[in-house]
Amino acid sequence: MPYLISEPAEFRPEIRKSDNLIAALVFSSTTKMDGSFGKARLLRLNSTFSIQMEEQSKLSSLADAVSSLQTKPPVHPNLSHPQDNPRLSKALAALAYLANNYTSSAAVSAIEDHWSSIWAWVSMLINDCILKGELSTPEGVDFQNRLLYIIPSFIIFTFQSRRLAPKELVTGTPTFLPTITRLFFWTIQTDHTTLELIWSTIERIFFVAGSPTSWHFITQVTNSSPATNARILLRRLIHELHNVDPVTKEIDLYQIKSCVTFMLYNFGRPDVAGFADELLQNDAVRWICRALSSLTMKTHPHAPYPLGEKEMALECVNACLKAIMQASRDNRLILIQALDHGLITMMLIVPFRFKEGSLRRDLADVLQTVDEMFDILTGYVIYHSVWPRVLRAWTEAGIRQLDIRMKGTEFQAIWEKFGSLHDEAWNVRTFVRSKEEHLRGTCSNPQCSEMRLHRKSVKTGTWVEQQLQYCSGCKLTWYCSRKCQKYHWRAAHREFCHKARKPTSLEVLAKSTPTILLLPPRDRLYIFNFIQRTISTTSHQISRSLASYPHKFISTPSGKPQKRLLLLQVDHSQLPPSCGIDSYEHQLARTKKEHGVRSQQYLELADKGKGAVAGKHLIVKAFFPGFGELALTMRVEFAY
Repeated sequence: MPYLISEPAEFRPEIRKSDNLIAALVFSSTTKMDGSFGKARLLRLNSTFSIQMEEQSKLSSLADAVSSLQTKPPVHPNLSHPQDNPRLSKALAALAYLANNYTSSAAVSAIEDHWSSIWAWVSMLINDCILKGELSTPEGVDFQNRLLYIIPSFIIFTFQSRRLAPKELVTGTPTFLPTITRLFFWTIQTDHTTLELIWSTIERIFFVAGSPTSWHFITQVTNSSPATNARILLRRLIHELHNVDPVTKEIDLYQIKSCVTFMLYNFGRPDVAGFADELLQNDAVRWICRALSSLTMKTHPHAPYPLGEKEMALECVNACLKAIMQASRDNRLILIQALDHGLITMMLIVPFRFKEGSLRRDLADVLQTVDEMFDILTGYVIYHSVWPRVLRAWTEAGIRQLDIRMKGTEFQAIWEKFGSLHDEAWNVRTFVRSKEEHLRGTCSNPQCSEMRLHRKSVKTGTWVEQQLQYCSGCKLTWYCSRKCQKYHWRAAHREFCHKARKPTSLEVLAKSTPTILLLPPRDRLYIFNFIQRTISTTSHQISRSLASYPHKFISTPSGKPQKRLLLLQVDHSQLPPSCGIDSYEHQLARTKKEHGVRSQQYLELADKGKGAVAGKHLIVKAFFPGFGELALTMRVEFAY
């Protein structure tokens, strides 16, 4: 899947807030508490505007503002009493003056012509007065607070310039984006209210610049201390979810969306895998689901946001859903966690919470995300840990009468998608229950000749079900007796068991074991039979593919044609499963070339090919969600 960085258009509705930030600041100066904004949002905007106006009034002209920023900034300024340092105070006033004159072409030209000296001042103010400033006096804290309101407005104002647009800033000023990202993490850690303003700046740079370079600068800061950064980001999200205004009962949507969106941009990216793993291991998805629940499961007047912020609430819902989708795409455990927190029910309720005509465009984006999330669930429905949860969600939806409310409406397609998922989950349930009792008695010792499904009780003389015992080390193999466990341990299991206890990754473990052992034990009981069922139900499609395969015959040294051994690839990550035919020799050559002779897929596939008869056997390679490119292989009889 392509990285999110290559799909900026997907989040265009979110950027509109950043584009209009300055206008919102001006508008907020005359706006009263009328429900258009939440209390926290309105206070933040009014504070920004009033501070800018107060600081701007200290200078009389544009020339005065520019000249104060052309000088070399001080080194290690005294922050205990910043008002005693006229250069610091004047620089702050100059930035406010420039930010407030965003319609002036003269101000834009002045910033373009003197950007190097201006950025030197801004960089010093951020690094020395905010990031490194240990402020103990009220004057110092006030100065720092004013900086945090003015700097984001000034930076967004510079985007009006063609020469200082986001892309040019990122490439022309290498320290720019890392500095702003460090400031972003500082506002997270200190619970500062300007988090939204700083994130709006970064998000707009990220999308408008639209290059891997821009993301590289952000990852430099994120990866500098991934565990710490992940913890402070998650802690801030939890803080905002609990920070309910005692009077209005509102939460600050903009801060929550800032935290969730940054998580979203990091999920599924290999260059920040450590940071993303720390988030997931510390239950980030659980808290994202909490945020989603508060926005979808409550209706006005008890919803935690004013009616005027309903559009932002919907954008926040979309960010939460996309974050869950990105985190669970290749991680079944994360998906299970989201299902346990009511993911399906929340997705079905979204259309009823945000069906106003003014929200149609944003709601369409959310419904597209819901549709993609159902596709992921469909791929995972074969797992024993997933299909029962889907069936429970169906029951809950019936209790809420969501089927009645959706049928015959514009949202019926979403319900039909869920209905198809439910039907497949029910089919899997039926299939599993028909096979599970028989397969439960299979011993992991390959030399065990008995199924040992039942044994005769010595005490009662009746036949009872044989209880298998799992290996206490790896918990991936099970045995019908102590004798079988000892035999398998000495023959082959010892090395695998030691490696499986602390696998560094799924791929590393795959190099030393057949892929079937990577599946959860309960799924492993019936998975091969599930493949057989898929082959049976798609036999007509397979037959047509076999008949049309262009290189089914090869020439032998004697000149007589001989049938190739063909490979059937079944992809269970989508329903119905897709099937493709390739030559066994071609697949082996390609796998060997791409992955080397030591590739587990190559060795496993080569072993399955031994003894296969061309024209009679198919080598089946089945892909399953959550395991990347790992595949289960087996041989079946299929005349062609």
